[in-house]
Amino acid sequence: MFEIEPILWLQAHGNAALTWLMHAVSAFGQAEAYAALLLVLMFGVRLRPALGLLFVLGLAGCLVGAAKTTFALPRPPDVDVRVRIRHVDEGHALAEHGGARSFWALPEPRAIALKRQLAPGDYGFVSTHVATAAASVFGVIALFAVRAWRWRLALAAWPLLMALSRLYLGRHFLADVCGGYFVGMIAGLAGAWLYTRAATGRRLRLGLLGGALLLAAAALAGPYVAVASAGALLGALLALPVLDRLAPATEGGGLARRLARILVAGATVAVGGFILHGLLRVAHAQTPAMLLLAWALGLPAVLALALLMLRRLGLYRPA
Repeated sequence: MFEIEPILWLQAHGNAALTWLMHAVSAFGQAEAYAALLLVLMFGVRLRPALGLLFVLGLAGCLVGAAKTTFALPRPPDVDVRVRIRHVDEGHALAEHGGARSFWALPEPRAIALKRQLAPGDYGFVSTHVATAAASVFGVIALFAVRAWRWRLALAAWPLLMALSRLYLGRHFLADVCGGYFVGMIAGLAGAWLYTRAATGRRLRLGLLGGALLLAAAALAGPYVAVASAGALLGALLALPVLDRLAPATEGGGLARRLARILVAGATVAVGGFILHGLLRVAHAQTPAMLLLAWALGLPAVLALALLMLRRLGLYRPA
């Protein structure tokens, strides 16, 4: 599954239009796209399940970071000069032909050693893009109780399309995208199950909060857990008391009301994020610890402010 041949075959059948499409698909796997999705789901659909999706994505990010650092395996362009990187960082192969020699084998040991020695970081296994896509799909299906099979199948196509784009663009091996899909599926289903029960179970909520604090400590102590992922996980849990106190009894309304909520909340989040970022820069406090605190405490604070503004503007209907 770490063979180069599937990637070379895909790239041999590529063209300009397909390359543009695959870049577009990968672009929707960036953090900004998921932030927009969360904003729409929170204030245009339902708050609690959407906040649960943030927990799911944070969990997926923690698992992916741990896998990448633990296995420390190279990407296709690191191990073979024939891979065309349809990306900005062309031409940095560390080995000429270092892909796996059989389906179940790893890349050549020399290629792995060169990656770890000469260009550590940015490891390939598992794919962040695919894990996040799979986590979001399984999380949405579980948290929003999507029952219709046509919608389930439509959603399930997204991580598969993302996997295809990452293979075609030369960013990942088949093993990377398969591993990412599995990690995302586990994070989506397990994270949704845990968060749904933590919303009403005090003991489980405290247990998850303790686990999130341990992950936050791990993020500050070493490279195995991403600071942003640990912060998102912690922030989603700390936001539960905010929802307990400020969440509206009803979240319905017509399309215009929902769009207005999204716009007002989006503006609030943008201003809050700008202020937090500015404060960190002015205080010269852009350290991992401060970034973690900004995620963990800033998220509940901005959410509370957005809910108060929406209630003040009458954009949530009274019970």
